[in-house]
Parts: sequence; C-alpha cells; structure tokens
Amino acid sequence: DLLTPRQRLVLSLIFDREHTPAEAAAILGVDAQTIRSTQHKALARLRQYFRDTEPDRRNDPARADSRPSRRARSSPP
Repeated sequence: DLLTPRQRLVLSLIFDREHTPAEAAAILGVDAQTIRSTQHKALARLRQYFRDTEPDRRNDPARADSRPSRRARSSPP
C-alpha cells in the first residue's frame, strides 16, 4: 500500500471528516504535532507517487488549454 493505515486515518480525519489536527490528535490520543507530521509525510508520499506515475504533460500539445502559462499571465495591478 502507498500509505500506512495511520496515514490514511489521519488524512481521512482531516480532509474527509474536516477535523483540525488538534481534534484528530485528541481522537487518536496523540500529540497534535504527531498528526501534523503524519499528514505532512503522507501528502509528500502522495505527491511523489503522482510525480513518478504521471507522464510529463507540460510539453504535450494534446494537453494545451486556453489558459496562458504562469509566466505569460500578467501580474495583478
């Protein structure tokens, strides 16, 4: 599995159940910093997984959309 059971549980409590890290910590009986650390590691693992498995589409003409690239966008006044 990509995530550990605890990582899945923490992400579920925070994103699905909309608990704060402090609330999730109280539910699981751990320190809030443990929840934040677990969340950080789980999200980093997911980001890396999707970077490794998603084809590089930055230069794919089939992906071209109508939005200008970040560099081409004008900055707010």
